[in-house]
Amino acid sequence: MTGLDDNDISIPGVVVIRRDGTVVFRQVATSKDDRITAAQVLAAADANLGTRGVEAARTVPALARAQLRFEAGAGQIRVADTWKSTGVASLTVHVPLTRYVIAGTGVATASNEAHATLVSSLGLRLPILGDIGAIQLSAVAGLPIEAPGVYTGVQLGMWFAWTPRWAVHADVAAGTHDTGSVDPRPAWFATFGVSRLLGR
Repeated sequence: MTGLDDNDISIPGVVVIRRDGTVVFRQVATSKDDRITAAQVLAAADANLGTRGVEAARTVPALARAQLRFEAGAGQIRVADTWKSTGVASLTVHVPLTRYVIAGTGVATASNEAHATLVSSLGLRLPILGDIGAIQLSAVAGLPIEAPGVYTGVQLGMWFAWTPRWAVHADVAAGTHDTGSVDPRPAWFATFGVSRLLGR
């Protein structure tokens, strides 16, 4: 902010306002050269808002944050030599292990199945859009709840953060549900979803 001295010359000033609108700090210079430094502004915020100075001005990049993901879509699964349409949905948590590696776990279900599947994934990712998103290739494995067999597959997708707290993503996947019989059930599907980014 700026103010005016007795000669109507602009002079610098700083005001710190809490979210509720209360002014908790105000400093108006007595001249153009009497101004507080950036470090002093952060110290004033520390003292009056309970923040952490320089660290308070930083947020964890989207690429380094865990994601609570919900996605839904459609695809096809082959049952007894016939491809049948199916809807799919999942709720998973994805945690970055490094800048280029991410792991996930959660629950998925398909509309033509009477059970849910516990799924886990491990993927490689390529950061995009200035580290607010990534292209990911993941290996996926799943164990159906109260059903025989195991699901294995691969998933290719892209996501990006459209706000500091939310991201959107799109994925395509292909895999096989092997029940131990001579007729494994291959499937493919495409999904869209939203993620809640976790952490500051």
